[in-house]
Amino acid sequence: MKSEYASHKKRWILAAAGVATVFTAMVVLQLIRPGGLTRFGGFGEHFEHRYIEEIKQVDAFIKPNSGGYDGQFYAQLATDPSLQNPHFEEAIDEPAYRSRRILLPAIAHLLALGNPEASILVYCSLNIIIWYAFAFFIWSWLKVSDARGFAKWTACVLSMGVMDSVKYSLTDLPSVFLILALIRYASSQRILVSGGFIASLFLKETNLLAMAAIPHLKGSPREWVKPMVRWVISSVIAIALFYFWYRSINLRFGNFNGVSGNFDWPLVSMVRNLWQAILELYAGNWDDRYIFRTLSVIGFGVQIGYLVTRIPQFRDPMIRLGLIYGFLFLFLGDLVWWGYWAVCRVALPMTIAFNLVYSPTKTKYFWSGIILANITIVHAIYRFL
Repeated sequence: MKSEYASHKKRWILAAAGVATVFTAMVVLQLIRPGGLTRFGGFGEHFEHRYIEEIKQVDAFIKPNSGGYDGQFYAQLATDPSLQNPHFEEAIDEPAYRSRRILLPAIAHLLALGNPEASILVYCSLNIIIWYAFAFFIWSWLKVSDARGFAKWTACVLSMGVMDSVKYSLTDLPSVFLILALIRYASSQRILVSGGFIASLFLKETNLLAMAAIPHLKGSPREWVKPMVRWVISSVIAIALFYFWYRSINLRFGNFNGVSGNFDWPLVSMVRNLWQAILELYAGNWDDRYIFRTLSVIGFGVQIGYLVTRIPQFRDPMIRLGLIYGFLFLFLGDLVWWGYWAVCRVALPMTIAFNLVYSPTKTKYFWSGIILANITIVHAIYRFL
């Protein structure tokens, strides 16, 4: 029996190696093109005249007729995470907002030993490296030994939110990776978890929501006291430090008053954008944006619907994580839904939580559920290429 189990496990390890090889090939296809690593920076022509000098010095790939993506601003922050560069106010669209997420640029700067040009290249490579660590981490979490475990693992590592984070050097993949690590080790590595709380906010401020998922609520309510006290202390310290950073940013760049369109009344923007996509498809406009926006709504519905059925198991941190971000998903506005892949990134913790805990009572529904919930993987791979 042991040898048979080992044989099955080896088979799925080889399958995982195949997925990793495909991912590597997609990365290499980008690296051998003009611009190399900088193709992962999300640089766009519309901002080219505003970039700091270091972008030109690394001969970065600038996508023609494009506004680029958020990674282009974080890559510039990596050249000077102390924010003293006087050109940041012009080069970065919203410096007071982008600077909140300073951790990844600061890590790139440290790894590049303070060299500004090298910092850009390191920053553009971080998500690629993190992908491999994330893939190993999820494999270990799921203890994959059969086709269903492999399907859940694949759904996590090739999800739209993960792949877009790699393609444009965003903070979404590092954020969800850190959140999952905190959940997994919250009861055993207390000092590391306290540091992780702080790091998570400096990666992405919305990670504040994920903190509610981290405490392990095992046993009777009386046994929750100690972990809750540790959680409260760690949260207060993390929020206080982030607040000081937030205030220093505002002193440097002025207040950021937010962007209209990020949020709306529950489900209003989703329904409006779904209806628009259906009308476009009906009119014969079979653009992949509208096809997969429609399919993504179905997928998100499967994810939220299943997680809601697990509310009685709220003690499970992953159920709480999925439900918290499922609640956030309901309020996302037109600016996010316009490119539905942005919704996939915001809701990434919900998607990963769903994939990790998905185990329907009637096993015959497993494959239809996992496929419908993750159908946008097809588009994620296409967009990556």
